Amino acid sequence: MPVQKLNPEELARKILSGEISAVLDVRSFAEYAGGHIEDSMLAPIQILETRAGDLDRSRSIALVCRSGQRSARAAEQLQAMGFRKLYCLDGGLEAWKAQGLPLKSLPAATSKQL
Repeated sequence: MPVQKLNPEELARKILSGEISAVLDVRSFAEYAGGHIEDSMLAPIQILETRAGDLDRSRSIALVCRSGQRSARAAEQLQAMGFRKLYCLDGGLEAWKAQGLPLKSLPAATSKQL
């Protein structure tokens, strides 16, 4: 089953409606700290396999990255692990920002502590 790509507005609607159970950000910590979708979970693609155990395979998960390439690779990895309800943000957070949708940043002090 192919992973469905969502444009930023579609993803925002699905998050608000509860259709998407989790948003998984597969970028690095530094990228995430600089701006991410509120309530998204950080799971850098390099450690995705170890974080996958924390996820419910029966729930809908949206994957995001900067441009959409890493999230597509992450979706392939998760599909191989048995995840079926996966979505990717088409164009990544660059497209999200271009549409003026909100991002949350971590305070600088928090970033330095982690």
